[in-house]
Amino acid sequence: MSCWSLPFKQMMEGLQEVARAEKINLPEPLAEQIVSKSDRNMRRALLLLEACHVAQYVHTTHNSCTYIRV
Repeated sequence: MSCWSLPFKQMMEGLQEVARAEKINLPEPLAEQIVSKSDRNMRRALLLLEACHVAQYVHTTHNSCTYIRV
């Protein structure tokens, strides 16, 4: 089964919107990493965001989430 990928900019906007709605501080560099590592798949990106947030890596600008280094 094939699935199309969203454009990078649209993924970034969607991820930032979800982060704002959930009151998660999401630095742009981390958002870019999440979009890249998720292969522009929104479901994967949201799961990575959740994993990073739970692991408390989202709250610092210079940290990258360990879950992203897969």
